[in-house]
Amino acid sequence: MTKPGLKPKLDIESGPFILPPLPYDEGALAPIISARTVGLHYGKHHKGYVDKLNDLVKDTPFATMSLEEVVENTAGQAKHSKIFNNAAQCKRRSNNPSLKRPDNLV
Repeated sequence: MTKPGLKPKLDIESGPFILPPLPYDEGALAPIISARTVGLHYGKHHKGYVDKLNDLVKDTPFATMSLEEVVENTAGQAKHSKIFNNAAQCKRRSNNPSLKRPDNLV
């Protein structure tokens, strides 16, 4: 939940999956976790999983599935292990229950 006065700085959208913006300012966790650390983790590391997933599912049946469906349909399949690994990381690390597809945004 966004706290009053705190505005998400990251707005990362690309491909079929979107990394939702943080529900708080990158500096909101300081001094425990620095804004730089949050920015690197979320804006670079986590974004990397989303970008890689988008690259891997491009022009495949997975490109039209929800994140949950991608995870379910690739689990345990060696030929889809890269897709599964990135989708599972996105799901696990997302601050939302699932990443939203652009066409589902309200």
